[in-house]
Amino acid sequence: MNSDPEKELLYAKKAAYRILAYADNTEAMLRAKLARRGFSADAISAAITELRASGALDEQRMLQSRQAYLVETKKYGKRRAIMELLRTGFPRELVARADWSDFDFVAICAQVIARAGGLDKKLYTSLLRRGYSPAEIKAAAALVAEEEQ
Repeated sequence: MNSDPEKELLYAKKAAYRILAYADNTEAMLRAKLARRGFSADAISAAITELRASGALDEQRMLQSRQAYLVETKKYGKRRAIMELLRTGFPRELVARADWSDFDFVAICAQVIARAGGLDKKLYTSLLRRGYSPAEIKAAAALVAEEEQ
């Protein structure tokens, strides 16, 4: 983009900060956006290194936020949430180390079943696609049936 590497780094950092001010991005997403804007690979790498050092690019914090959104708001099961996190561009190692103990997937699945008015075959397959295991669905259905009595 620019013949002066220092100037290009400055412009790359400014562009990266503007991108991050608009919305959180993973490193992979940020690299792609900066590359589309014409920055060299060296400038992108240096800018990302500085963003990490300053704390502006914190994938662990972003992962926790996105994880909570997928499970609590979208009502996804663990398998679907993991797929979405990987699809979004989070590193596989970071997703593998994610802590899922804060989420009660059976209770969340039970909320979906209760809102739908009970479990039928169509909802069962939908819950499987949402990433719940058959054991979680069965336990959630039992929980809903117990609460209805």
